[in-house]
Amino acid sequence: MRARIEAGIVYSPYTYSPLAYDGALYGSLMERLTAHGSTTALVCGHDKLTYWELRDKLQHCAAGFHRRGIGKGDRVFVHIDNSIESFVAVCSVPLTGATLVSSDIMWREGERTRVPSNLYMVLTQKVFVVGEKRYGFNSVFEFVGNDESLNENEKFDYGDCTFVEWTTGTTGASKGVEYREERFLRQISCVVGAEMFACNDVFLGDCNISCLMVFFLWLLALHLGSTIVISRTCDAVPLDLFDVIKDCKAVTIVSFPSRLKRMLNFMKTSEDWDIALRKSLRRIIIVGSVTPPALAEELASTFQLDELRSCYGMSEAGGFMAVPPKGEVSGTNAGFPIPGARMKIIDTVSSKVLGPMQCGEVLFDTPLAVTGYCGHLEDATDFMDTEGWIHTDRMASFMHLHGGVYFAEALPRNTRGKVRATSLRELLGTLRRMDSTDESTAGDCIY
Repeated sequence: MRARIEAGIVYSPYTYSPLAYDGALYGSLMERLTAHGSTTALVCGHDKLTYWELRDKLQHCAAGFHRRGIGKGDRVFVHIDNSIESFVAVCSVPLTGATLVSSDIMWREGERTRVPSNLYMVLTQKVFVVGEKRYGFNSVFEFVGNDESLNENEKFDYGDCTFVEWTTGTTGASKGVEYREERFLRQISCVVGAEMFACNDVFLGDCNISCLMVFFLWLLALHLGSTIVISRTCDAVPLDLFDVIKDCKAVTIVSFPSRLKRMLNFMKTSEDWDIALRKSLRRIIIVGSVTPPALAEELASTFQLDELRSCYGMSEAGGFMAVPPKGEVSGTNAGFPIPGARMKIIDTVSSKVLGPMQCGEVLFDTPLAVTGYCGHLEDATDFMDTEGWIHTDRMASFMHLHGGVYFAEALPRNTRGKVRATSLRELLGTLRRMDSTDESTAGDCIY
């Protein structure tokens, strides 16, 4: 794959397709669920839902929210575990036009003061609430499982909702970033254009859907018609999914380097898991930080992979910003800008635009940037310059004349000043010697 480069600016080589919908999640999601019909959409333990059944449950749950007065202008904070019921509840919130405020499953009740105070409802489960039920804290089971539907003269006032995601990016302090619904949908369309998932694969739902990134990935898998197998434990090795995985022909996983390393280590202690994963795992998408070359080599040699791709992104940019091409098995090349995006690399002192084989700060121009920050605004910083370029504060270089980019986030922070004065040859030599998979050295990547 080759990208067009003009005046040092790399343009996306992926096909950009405008949204075919009205910019509302409701219309887009219902169309895709209807199209995939009787295909299995979700599997959790012994429970299964087809795409048609999921569509009906979403409509009923959204109707229940609507009857409770939830709609445009309301903010619903979600802090739940993984299950079919949980996904139905979370997914139904924006279908009413309300704003979905995501969470971090590691938060405890005292830490939820980080979220905006103007919430209409906290959607959670008993295990996460200390003591008696609190006013405004509602269980997902109050809405999921009912057969409510709107009357003929009723309709959802959907559209124009927003999504709030919590991130420590840029400053290291926890804060919320807001996405408009149209941009959230466009992100799905752009990542679909980069062909990250395969429609016939089983997608491993082993991370918690209270996180907006995970929720986004599940919607992406459903858009393509994949089957999502849901782990309740969300461990690096989802032991509760063994009976499903061992019979799968092709599994796709999106994970962090540290989790993948723990998975490889566990396989060395369990012959059953070693056999099952070697047989079924076909696609690995790495997010969160730069992949150490040693880990990439171990993954490629352990599994018979069709793809091993390391993607780059940033919360403020709307998520994914660079994706390797389909069929890549490397894990170290971050690829090309997503459809509709542009990229350039500048000298950190003079701001001069650099060319191939030169290392500097990578900047992106994307139509998917967040609306702004919410919550702890004092911890927010300007992430976009006056020309609309998003500064990542991450070192990168073109690896070749085709426009592919190689990131250097994995370098310890106390060496970054030295990196800026070193040659690309020395930089790549340093990266090859690094075996660490600690995300703390990586800064802000995907979400």
